[in-house]
Amino acid sequence: MGAPISLTPHGNLWRSRVGLRYIPRYPVHHVISDNDNDRRCPDQPQNPSESHMPARDNPARTVARVNETESTQPFDDMLGHRLTRLASAIEQLAEREAARAADLSLPEYRVLIVLLGKGALGVAGLQSVMQIDKAWISRTLTRLSGKGLVDSAADKTDARRTSYRLTAQGRRTATSLMKRTVKREEQILEGVEGKDRTRLLSTLKRIEQNVDAMRG
Repeated sequence: MGAPISLTPHGNLWRSRVGLRYIPRYPVHHVISDNDNDRRCPDQPQNPSESHMPARDNPARTVARVNETESTQPFDDMLGHRLTRLASAIEQLAEREAARAADLSLPEYRVLIVLLGKGALGVAGLQSVMQIDKAWISRTLTRLSGKGLVDSAADKTDARRTSYRLTAQGRRTATSLMKRTVKREEQILEGVEGKDRTRLLSTLKRIEQNVDAMRG
């Protein structure tokens, strides 16, 4: 075994007669030998990666942890998910009732209710209110006309356009369906009364305005 050599600190390294070597910062009274088998302090780790120096973090892992922290909102509490789920459930109730009460599909039911509330409208007017495809509206109007619930006439302001309105039978059907709709909404809003109901409707209108503004 060679003669021991005292070590002196040199930054994160230690200087010895054999040159600069990585050794953790132990007290200077620790010694090292010239012998290759004895060049390690008794409690020095074999692998530098096992040393007491702080490990460098992986940037990708750091970003992942940040994103995970920022995405703590549960999916079930996300506004889009809850509104979509609610709208789907309400449409299913409306479709079931329209089929039972008047043998109508959901699209037919919706067009009748809009014409009852808004009066005579063209395809473009219905599309603006319902926010759905014009071709879908045209097909629905054709079916309703075939059932005797809707008729058409030239638009009073523009003869090139066609306006659609409820027939007498269509008005009776739509009125009956509207009564059922009001009753259903009362059940949906059960427990939401007074100022809470007013605030809810006001909030929904505000959200709708925000979304319309984002759509441009």
